[in-house]
Amino acid sequence: DQAAEEKRKIKIDQLATNMNGPGWGQLPDVFKDLVSRSLSLQKRVERIDAALFEQAQGTHSDTNPVGEQIEALSAALGKRG
Repeated sequence: DQAAEEKRKIKIDQLATNMNGPGWGQLPDVFKDLVSRSLSLQKRVERIDAALFEQAQGTHSDTNPVGEQIEALSAALGKRG
């Protein structure tokens, strides 16, 4: 729950980088490579974050596994007193 709250505080918006915009061609190749790699890294982080969020959603449920086992045992053994 705390992780989800922290996630809501941080917004990773798509960068408004136009690699075909005016002046892009005049930028140093090293800089253009850095921008390209940073955008690739951002996409990877977003995919990992989405996967972790989906995984966390799947692990939280309203069921109580211990309670289910106790109920199954009670049913199998017959309720006692």
